[in-house]
Amino acid sequence: MAADPSTLRHTVRQALLALVDPTALEGWFDSLDFQREDGVLLVRLSQPQMHGWFRENVEPLLARALTPLGLAVRVAPPPLPFDPTYCLDAFLANTKNAFPLASAKQVAEDDTARFNPLTVCGETGSGKTFLLRAIANAKAQQGKAVLATTVADLATCYAQRPDAQAWALGHEVFLLDDLQDLEFYEALQGELTLLFDRFHCTRRQMVFACSGSLAACSFLQPKLRSRLEWGLMITLKAPDLDVRLQFVAQWRKRHGLALSREREVLLAHRFTDMRLLEGMLLKLLAYSDLVSPTITDEEFANILHYSNAPMASPAQAKDIIALVCQTLGVPLEEVMAQGRRRDIVWARQVAMYLCRNQLRLSYPQIGQLFGGRDHTTALYACRKVESELARNALRKAQVQDIALRLRTLSNPQP
Repeated sequence: MAADPSTLRHTVRQALLALVDPTALEGWFDSLDFQREDGVLLVRLSQPQMHGWFRENVEPLLARALTPLGLAVRVAPPPLPFDPTYCLDAFLANTKNAFPLASAKQVAEDDTARFNPLTVCGETGSGKTFLLRAIANAKAQQGKAVLATTVADLATCYAQRPDAQAWALGHEVFLLDDLQDLEFYEALQGELTLLFDRFHCTRRQMVFACSGSLAACSFLQPKLRSRLEWGLMITLKAPDLDVRLQFVAQWRKRHGLALSREREVLLAHRFTDMRLLEGMLLKLLAYSDLVSPTITDEEFANILHYSNAPMASPAQAKDIIALVCQTLGVPLEEVMAQGRRRDIVWARQVAMYLCRNQLRLSYPQIGQLFGGRDHTTALYACRKVESELARNALRKAQVQDIALRLRTLSNPQP
């Protein structure tokens, strides 16, 4: 068989037409790419959601058609939805999280959707997103059409795609992160209930991840809540010192960062949040690459001190919140409470956005400032304001005016 792509395609087509009518090839044959490798025809599908159907219905037919030509058939796996480092074997856990990890592995390996849905709960930095992405990669490696997304991104998809529902239902596995963000997308809950019912009745696996506990999500509609409670719910505990030490050791070896055991222990003690810990390691790696490959004790201490130093005093944050409330004409106590009126929500989001951009506060710090909210609430607020500023000139001018007045307060003229 010739290696030329057009000739190869023609030869495969003719082999198939010896077994089926030409109409049987319509709708899928033209979307295939072929490559010959040592007596094997490698088939690549341009649409990942076709893999399940193709493996079951077309691959046996293709194998029969090519046997007389002395060729075997291999279907290339779809691309992984996430970086290959997201795999269950790389998830660091000790006995505290042995059951959640075993449950995730069972769901990843099982093809019968025995535990459906799987809902992963836990505090920020406990590894929920890692588990969800690792399961997504495992399912993709099995040739499944995987939809792995977040609540915010799914809401955007539904807002922009008229065929969003059909598109979502065209997948074999559905994984949804940041379930707690449904508080801001109430209309999406009805759509999720419909997706849930379709996936569940056809025994297609679903996985959800939620910061905190599902019980704390009082905004969930009863129908959706009851469905989420049908399946297996696991809770990840925050990684303890032993796990953090393993993480530091593996990370530095993988990236070639020189760290003494004493410094590894210090980092694992100091940073209990895995995201902050990885951020600190990345900063040390950047310093060693860009400044000096050997980090002295003084430089190491300065880097840690700089990262841990508060970027702004609470008084500065209070100034921002007060100025936003004054400018937008909303009561400060409602902004700091749970008020859901549109003007209250907008003022709260603007205040969070300015705390992030003017004071460089982290999302967890901002969440704590606003009544102990989760960091994902602050992250959503900042993204929402950025989106509004990009499309609404009036609101952009409004926020810019507040920012200018804040700079004037910080640097008063003599």
